[in-house]
Amino acid sequence: MSESTVATFNAGASMLGYLYQVRVALLWAVRQSRIGDFSVSVETLGDVSFEASGDPIAVLQTKHSVHSTSGLSDLSPDLWKTLRIWMVGRFSGEVPITTAKFLISTSVTSAGTACSALVPESESRDVEAASSRLKQAAATSTNADLKDAFTAFLALDETERRQLLGSIYVVAGQPDADAIHSHLQAELYHVALHHQALSVQMIEGWWFKRVIHELVYGGAGIPRSEIDAQISEVQESLKRDALPIDDEIDALMVALEQMPEFASRPLYRQVEIVGAGPRRIRNAITSYLQAFRQCSAWMRDDLLFDADLRQYDQRLLVEWA
Repeated sequence: MSESTVATFNAGASMLGYLYQVRVALLWAVRQSRIGDFSVSVETLGDVSFEASGDPIAVLQTKHSVHSTSGLSDLSPDLWKTLRIWMVGRFSGEVPITTAKFLISTSVTSAGTACSALVPESESRDVEAASSRLKQAAATSTNADLKDAFTAFLALDETERRQLLGSIYVVAGQPDADAIHSHLQAELYHVALHHQALSVQMIEGWWFKRVIHELVYGGAGIPRSEIDAQISEVQESLKRDALPIDDEIDALMVALEQMPEFASRPLYRQVEIVGAGPRRIRNAITSYLQAFRQCSAWMRDDLLFDADLRQYDQRLLVEWA
């Protein structure tokens, strides 16, 4: 057995890639919502796919690199593995030739490469040049790992290659998994002008849970209407006369076996004095803990201040007097 270290099995780069994929899906969904109706899926026809009326309108392959200086050359594995996926989708009929295909990468392109000729900007775009460079790369490379992709590409005739590449757009030099958060804030700035970071945090929290649910239980994708509704809900909850309720705090419940820990608390004794049973006492303690933790969260997020609490306490005293 060869010597190695635990670091050999580190999956940090893969984890970042998956987190990046989910964040890109949200960012592009927010942008797409300004254009038209859709449903978005993760890990179906691609890393991210958009459908409208049951037809795929765009598929995204996301490539995240921890080395920002790495580039997309004509023999880049990221490029050829992506091309193979799209060629398989074309032949199976799952990804029509008319579907827009985006390679989203944190790596950069260099002038004179196929990827630089497939950028979305029309003045720099040259499908013929990209086809020629990729054909040459596939015919001369000895990379065995990419042999299947090379073979499939060379098997296309000139018209098929132009059609395929004509639907492909390379979006390179994109922000990494951490930096993309600032782009989300820019796209969602209108949700809460005075609490932008918190609003993005709340929307992202919902989004990650929603994607996990979709992956575990399947479905027809996450519709634009659901995304818009969630953004509107967060927007409403962060208005001056409203406070957002944390789902985890709202779901908090004290277990019966934890009751002895609270036996010396005044609240426990007060509810006990009026003849309440163990379950009623538990419910009172649960409500107290929910209120305390929620108030603490609001104060950490600068949504509630000491003066607000004092004013509320005074109103309670007046109402109960």
